Order: sequence, then structure tokens, then C-alpha cells
Amino acid sequence: MPCTWPADAPDGSILLTTYTRALAAELDRSLGLLIPDDRLRAKIAVINVDALAYDIVRSRQGGGPVKLVTDQKEITARWARIARRLGLEFADVFLDQEWRHVILAQDLRTPEAYLKASRPGRGTALPPVRRLQAWRAIEAFEQQLRQSGERTFLQICAEAANLLAEQDEPRFRHVIVDEAQDLHPAQWRFLRALVPEGRDDLFIAGDSHQRIYGNKVSLRSLGIAVTGRSHRLRINYRTTHEILAWSSALLTGTPVDSADSDSSLAGYRSTLHGRRPAYVHHVSRTDEIAAAVARITEWTAAGVAPEDIAVAARFIQLGRDLGNALERAGHATHILGNSAPGPGVRIATMHRMKGLEFRCVAVLGVSEGMLPMRAAITPVDVDPQQHQEDINTELSLLFVACTRAREDLLVSCHGVPSPFLAPVAGDRQGPTE
Repeated sequence: MPCTWPADAPDGSILLTTYTRALAAELDRSLGLLIPDDRLRAKIAVINVDALAYDIVRSRQGGGPVKLVTDQKEITARWARIARRLGLEFADVFLDQEWRHVILAQDLRTPEAYLKASRPGRGTALPPVRRLQAWRAIEAFEQQLRQSGERTFLQICAEAANLLAEQDEPRFRHVIVDEAQDLHPAQWRFLRALVPEGRDDLFIAGDSHQRIYGNKVSLRSLGIAVTGRSHRLRINYRTTHEILAWSSALLTGTPVDSADSDSSLAGYRSTLHGRRPAYVHHVSRTDEIAAAVARITEWTAAGVAPEDIAVAARFIQLGRDLGNALERAGHATHILGNSAPGPGVRIATMHRMKGLEFRCVAVLGVSEGMLPMRAAITPVDVDPQQHQEDINTELSLLFVACTRAREDLLVSCHGVPSPFLAPVAGDRQGPTE
């Protein structure tokens, strides 16, 4: 929904925001169920962080579109070309991460500031000479964007934050942030600028175990005080004890039936009980798809509405192939994306599943090479610390997908299972022949 700007907003205007458009749409839908009074509902704007920042920058430019670069492959390719042109021995992935996690994260604008800056989370040391070489590449990259009139979403957020600071005109009285663990420092600076400091200015909800975009942030360094004001929530009201314990075992590496396992994650627990998750290993992709169709057919025959069933995969093509098989079996399907949800079983990438929940979930393609996805992992020789962070992020992605299920969970693979499944290998059913 469009944002209500200050001239028209009531004094109690509230922003409810989150990381993705899909989740913002779901929050908007849920809010309509909670607040049927149109007068009260009008006090609340629901829009994701990047879209709101884009609206502010576009408004400053007179309402015209802002040219965006969002294809990560294209961005990485540009870094590679710049490194070759300048004769620099930096990997394209390293330069992109240095730009996002150091330069944009700390809003560094000069080589002098970069030379003095700490580089938390970066596993490759850069002495001054190497930093100046990296800065040459960063300057060339940003100049290329300026010349073509392009920006990334993180740059949009940084620009929107600066515009609000210059105007000294916060847009909202209260801001509620969901899925906070995935926001980048540039996005946090933007959120801080949206609301004046004061009582109940920011309400933040997040779960570090569900961090799937690799952003780690010190809120205090960004002017957001949380010390003494935070509370840890330990009871899971959405999913069953069995699903939570099984999914937690993936993160902890402790088999769910181990005598040393407390069947929870650092004190988290569920008061609900239900069916134990099923992990099925298949010889072929075709077998895996056929088995998933059979399980979904069982769910619908038991009275589960198609819209309460979801399929998650690391690659959308596997989801599309399953969707075609479901359609042939007489099941309606809908691929979650930018269009309004239609009837049918929901199909999505694991990233799209963030923040959503369903009665029954099938997680497909948890195979070696697919999860963790090879292209998403920084080579260990480029940055060993980032390499491990990327693996952890992929593991969290699997955890997120599994914990979308409220009542029943199916996890399957074909070929060689993902190493992430080792803690639950004892639960494996199959392989099927």
C-alpha cells in the first residue's frame, strides 16, 4: 500500500516495515484482519524498507523512476571487469563484499576514512597499500553507476537517510520493524532517520537464527539504543515441538534423539505437539517430485486447504517442475512472487518463505551442491571468515524453510544428501528405488 506522508498523516502515524515486499504484503493482509476499523487502519503504513526509501528518493527527483541495478550476477561481473582494467589482484566477490559490508555499512566516503576504518567480519587482512588499491576499484565502480544514472537498493537507502537528515523532518512517530536480523546498516540509518528519538520510537523484532542475508549490525553504533530495553522470546507459538526440535538439530549439529539434546534452541520451546517431520532420500529428481505430489495429495485429502500448503526449494525451477506435476495431478498452484496470490498450493524459493507460515510444508532439493548453493559460497582462499559466514547463512535458510510449517513437514533430497542433513540422518526414510 502507498505510504501516508506527513502532511496527511495523523499524529499517531505508525510505520510497519520489513525486509521483503512479499512479507510486507502478508503483514498488510494480517493487519486488515486485526484492525477492521478503517479509521484506525489509516494510521498505519505498511511498506518494505527498500520500497519506502525508493519512494522518498523518487519524490526528491520529481517523481520520475530511479534506475536500479538489482541483478547480483551483473554487479559481480562489473567488479570483475574493473579489477581487470585496473590490474588489481582482487576477486570480484571480495570487492563486492568489501563495498557492501565495509564501505556502505560504515558510510565511508573518502580513502582517508577507509584507511582508518575497522573491518569487522572480514577474514582477509588489508594493509594500507592494499586498501588504497581496493578504494581505486570502489571509486571506479561508483563512478560507473553515477555515469549511467544507476543505484543499488543499499545506495537508495543511504541517499534517503541523508535526505531525511538534511530536511530534519522525520516521517513517522513510531516505527515497527519485523525480521530485523536481515537489515543492512544503510537500511538501519534510514529507519533511524524516519522517526524522532523518544519513547516507543522503534519497536524491533528479529531472530538471529533466521539471518539469511548475511548482515550483522551493531545497533548502538547507529544510534539505536537497545541495552536494557530488549526481551528474549522463548516460546514458539507457531510450529510444533517436533518440527522445532528437528529443525533446531540442523543448526546445532546435535541429533534430535541425542541424550545431550534439549530438543530446543538456546531455551526456545514449543507448547504444541504433532507429527514428527519426514526426511526422505530419493535416487532421482523424478522420484522426489512424484513423492512430493503424493504427500501433498495426502494433505489435501485430509482436509488441508491448498493455500495452507507450501513448497520451498533453493532453486525456483525445481519448484516450477513440481508445480507442473501438481497441476497434472489436478492440484491448483501459485508461485509466490510479485503478483497477488491466487488459489492453490504455494510454491516459492526458500528466501520467499521468510516470515510466512503454512499448515504443511514440503522442502525439496536439499541435496549436495544445491544446499549450500555453490555460487553463494565465498571461496575459502578469498576470505575464510566470509566463507564460513556464507555456509552459516545457507544453513539458516534451510532452518527458515523448515520452520514455516505449523503442523507437518516433509524434507527431501535426491542423489547425495546435503551435508546440512547429517544431524537428522537417522530420520532418513529411503532411499527409494
